[in-house]
Amino acid sequence: MVAMRLLRKRLKGVTPQSFPFEILDISSVTKVVAWKLIDYDTVPMFGFPWTHWLVADAPVEGQSLIVPADFSRHTNVPQGENSLHSVIQDLRAPWWKLRAQHTWLEQHYAGPRQKSGTHHYQLTVYGFAQPLGLQQGFSLADLMAHVNDENITEMAFQNLLYIKASTDKKSETD
Repeated sequence: MVAMRLLRKRLKGVTPQSFPFEILDISSVTKVVAWKLIDYDTVPMFGFPWTHWLVADAPVEGQSLIVPADFSRHTNVPQGENSLHSVIQDLRAPWWKLRAQHTWLEQHYAGPRQKSGTHHYQLTVYGFAQPLGLQQGFSLADLMAHVNDENITEMAFQNLLYIKASTDKKSETD
């Protein structure tokens, strides 16, 4: 069974710089992996889990894969649409200052954005014996259509915490 190890203990930032992690003990029949990073804490606020990152067809050679920091901005591997591509984002920020870059931002890693507190994320990795053939900008539904007993070789997930650093000077010194 595949396992994962974060190469950094905490997720940092609200940037498109993705965090590093390692996928271990990959089966010899697995040739590509796909993953999704989902924030389920957004359900009470938006009515749906927030997708932060979708990746498909990352090639595997051997029994492990190191996903380096900032992989999202420096790869040609297909990445899907995150939840910045949603009507909620349009309603929340119709004059979003990054609107001109929205297509790129919507199809890469979108880091944590909560206003305060702790958010729980789930990183799920799927192994496949052959490429899925998904194109840049695929949807979560497109990815999940391939996740079935006939296609998947293995699966693992890791629960992650992101704690928003306080900007209150008093609480930083207490």
